[in-house]
Amino acid sequence: MLTLLVGYALGTAQILAIAWVRRRVRHRGDLRVLRAELRRVATYNGTFDFGDETALERQTIPRPPSVSPRFADFLTQTDFYLTDENDQSVTQEGLLGILDGCAMFRDTIDMFEQDVAEYRSTNDPARCAQLIEDMRGRGRDYDHRLQTFMPLVQTFLEDIEERLSNASTWRQLNRPLGRLPKAKADDSRKR
Repeated sequence: MLTLLVGYALGTAQILAIAWVRRRVRHRGDLRVLRAELRRVATYNGTFDFGDETALERQTIPRPPSVSPRFADFLTQTDFYLTDENDQSVTQEGLLGILDGCAMFRDTIDMFEQDVAEYRSTNDPARCAQLIEDMRGRGRDYDHRLQTFMPLVQTFLEDIEERLSNASTWRQLNRPLGRLPKAKADDSRKR
C-alpha cells in the first residue's frame, strides 16, 4: 500500500513539475510575441508636421502605429503574475492603453481621410477653408499625441524586456510562493 502511495505522489509531482515548466515556457513565448509587437510599434515615426505654409496638396498622410489583430489575444492570455515584481503591477493595463492608442490613431487618420475626400469634392470656398483648418488642427493633435505615445511604447517595451530576463527558469524557481511583495511608496515603476 505504501508503494502505491509513493508512486502516486511521485506521479503527481511529475505532472505538477511538467505543468509548471510548460506554463513558464508558454509565458516566455507570449512575452516574446508582445516584445516583437512593441518593437514594431516603436518604429512608427510618421507625423503630419504641418507648418503654417504647408500646402495640403503636398501633404502625405502618415501611416498610424498599429498592432496585429493577435496582439489582444496574446495580451489577454499572458499571465503577467508570473513575472510581476510586486502586487501593484500595471503592465497589462498599460499594454491595453497602447492597444487603445493605436485604435485612436487609426480613427484620427480615417477622419482626416474623410476630410480630404470632402475637401476635394466641395466647391464652397468657405467650407474648404474650414476643412483645411480642421485638418491642420487634427494633424497637430495627432503629432502631439504621437509624441506622448511613443515614449510609453518604449517604457513598456523595456518592461517586457525585463520580464523576459525574469522569466528564466532559475529566477522563476527563486520567486516567492503565494502573494507578491507590496509595492514601495516611492516605487515609480510598479511593474
